[in-house]
Amino acid sequence: MVRRIHAKRLIKNGVVLDDKSIEEVKFKLKNIINTHRRALIGILGSPGSGKSTMAKKISEKGFLGIPPEKILLLDDLRDQAGKQYRLRELKRVARSLSDKVLVLVDYRSAVYLRNLDFLIVLPVDEKERLRNLGKRSPRSLKRYGKARYSVPPIRLCYKNVFLLDKSIEESGL
Repeated sequence: MVRRIHAKRLIKNGVVLDDKSIEEVKFKLKNIINTHRRALIGILGSPGSGKSTMAKKISEKGFLGIPPEKILLLDDLRDQAGKQYRLRELKRVARSLSDKVLVLVDYRSAVYLRNLDFLIVLPVDEKERLRNLGKRSPRSLKRYGKARYSVPPIRLCYKNVFLLDKSIEESGL
């Protein structure tokens, strides 16, 4: 409950990724990669907010100026080849990255790894979220249509929280 209240506050006060702020984020990301030899990014949002669609775009076009071959993308803890990862393996995978960016796309990605460098939230209004779930399957709508899934949980320790603007999402990062 506390995480969801905190998440609502972070989402309300988060920096919107638009044409102006995207360059600043790219600069910060390059500095993190140069300093730590890797970067950890979490993309989260409610079920039906477009996380998997975003993951497909990232795997094809790259992300924030990083080419696709330098990105390890885990969508619902699966990589592009279909390998399933366990939660306890994530820390080891994150430590083993060298000159790569781990992009973790999941509803609970902010809970899985505490030391994410960036957290990008895909905000969506409730009507659109329910419509997207209905397009996916009736089972998804029944399972995730509850109001408790409308805000993803976020730990209290994140400072770099960004909201993805729909125009940026459509044009691609």
